[in-house]
Amino acid sequence: MDVRAQTRTLSAALRPRAPLALALLLAAALALPAAAQFYDPLTRSEADQVRHTSGELNKRPPLLLHFARERLARFQRLRTASPPPPARNAQLYSLLRQYHAILSEADDAMDQLFDARAQFKNTPKVLRQVVAEERAMQAELHAIRSASTPADLARYHFELDDCLDLTRDCLQNAGGYLAKLGGKP
Repeated sequence: MDVRAQTRTLSAALRPRAPLALALLLAAALALPAAAQFYDPLTRSEADQVRHTSGELNKRPPLLLHFARERLARFQRLRTASPPPPARNAQLYSLLRQYHAILSEADDAMDQLFDARAQFKNTPKVLRQVVAEERAMQAELHAIRSASTPADLARYHFELDDCLDLTRDCLQNAGGYLAKLGGKP
């Protein structure tokens, strides 16, 4: 059998499978960006701690705020470290990104707590704690902005501004919930 005959035989055998192969290739190409977009700012230990609060919505916002506060503390230590560690700029950016993601989760947890407030008698106390913690983090973010060098701000000011905006929004959200419950924000 010559090469042309073999090619025709192989081509005829593969032709019915071509649409399936093309569909699988297209599905794989579309799935890659979705898989690459998954981002978890929590460590495995932190995620386990959050998972353990599934039935205790009143414990989740303070826990998440604690993790967000840790990211700010790590950011400050790294920002002021002398000499600057390798990949400092990428780490600073990553810590602000983690803070943003964790604070967003804390805000969602606070929404869930407010919706289930009838089940948790300490909801006003938790909301006061959330407001206090978010005010402290907002002050810390402003301090970071004022203490950062122009060169540093050029590297992370957009992410820092996003963190400040989110913190302000979360603080307003928590204060509004607290006001609805008759407490002082």
